[in-house]
Amino acid sequence: MRTQISTIFREIEIGLDENITSLLKGIEASGAVVSNRARDILNKIELSKFKQSLDLVVPSVEELGYPQGTQLRNIYKAGNERGLYLCPEEMGPKLREKYTDQPVHESLTIATELIKNSVGDSMLFSVEHSAHDGLWLDAYLSSADSYFNSKDLFVFVLRK
Repeated sequence: MRTQISTIFREIEIGLDENITSLLKGIEASGAVVSNRARDILNKIELSKFKQSLDLVVPSVEELGYPQGTQLRNIYKAGNERGLYLCPEEMGPKLREKYTDQPVHESLTIATELIKNSVGDSMLFSVEHSAHDGLWLDAYLSSADSYFNSKDLFVFVLRK
């Protein structure tokens, strides 16, 4: 039997921003930095047209059943089997704006469909707090075959 993951990490409202520029201003107003890679894919995402409040959970790869780590495809499958949805594309930027009390050294990968950058590479957002550089919205190359360690953390939406 698969373990259910139901401890809510945060409730985040999406569908509040009129455009990417207003979303970016909100992130910068929170004191966070947006990497060039994240800026690139920000211009590729679609914003929700409707306001909605989503409950987020943050399981580790190990909590999803992979104590030795695994590929992204397995992480997403395990999340789905435990009642978790992939996040809307705007969740990475919106979480970065709202999560100003993130612990130092924490890095959260946002579980979304892969987002193509301006040269066609697949990427995912990450929300990070660096001891030297502060709060960041970053993005990195990823694919269904990308490997993640057991301690890596993913943000999913909890099904209601």
